[in-house]
Amino acid sequence: MIVVAICDDEEVYVESLAKELERYSREQNKEIKIVKFTKALHFLDQTRDNYDLIFLDIKMPHVDGIEAAEEIRRRDDKVSIMFLTSYMQRAADGYGVAAEAFIQKPIQYKRLKMELDKWYIKHMQVEEPYIVLQNSDGKYKIFIKSLKYIETSGRNILVHTTQKNIRIAKSMKEIQRELEPMGFYKCHNSFLVNVRFVDYVNKTEVGLISHEMLPVSKAKRKTFVDSVAVFWGTGL
Repeated sequence: MIVVAICDDEEVYVESLAKELERYSREQNKEIKIVKFTKALHFLDQTRDNYDLIFLDIKMPHVDGIEAAEEIRRRDDKVSIMFLTSYMQRAADGYGVAAEAFIQKPIQYKRLKMELDKWYIKHMQVEEPYIVLQNSDGKYKIFIKSLKYIETSGRNILVHTTQKNIRIAKSMKEIQRELEPMGFYKCHNSFLVNVRFVDYVNKTEVGLISHEMLPVSKAKRKTFVDSVAVFWGTGL
C-alpha cells in the first residue's frame, strides 16, 4: 500500500483527484490510502505522517504549493511531489524541490494515469521489471527493457524481443492490459510498442532504434504520439 496526500484549497479539485486515484487503484489493483487537505498550513502541521506521494496545488492562500514543498523538503528529501496547477508558467519554480510532475487542472485521468504509471515503475519496482509468458515450448521470463513490440498473429500474438520472437496464445487486449502501465502503447490495432524503443513517429510509421519500422494508423496516431510525449516528459 502507498499513502497519498492531496492538498488543494478548492475542495472540488481535492474530491475530483481523490475519485480519479480511487479509479486508478481499482483498475490497476493497487492499494492506495488517500489523505485530503484544503489548507496548506493544516497540511504542514500534519506532515509528520510518512507519505509516499504528495499532490500539491501551486496557487493557495497564505502558503502556496511551492512554499509548502520547500518546507516538506526540509523535513523529508525522499517523498515524491506532484504539483497541480492552472498556471503552467510557474512550473519552473518547482524544479528546486525536485518535483516529479506538473499536472494541469482540470485533471484528466489519462494524464494522471501516465504519471502514476511512471511513478510506480520508478519508485515501487525494486527488481528490473519483467513479464512471464508461456507457450507449448515452455515459460519465458522477458525483461521489459528487451521487449520491443507485440503484434497480432492470427489468434495469437508475436512477441518481438531483442533476442528472439516468441508466439504466445494470448489476446492483444490481455497483453495490453498487462503492459500499458510499463510504457507500451498501440500505434495500430495490430501493434503494441515499447516506448523505450521509439526513435521517431511520422504520419505513416513508427521508427524503432532497432531500425524496424511499424505502421501507424490514422485512428491511433494522435493518441500514440501524445502517449509517447507524456511518457518521455516532453511535448511532441
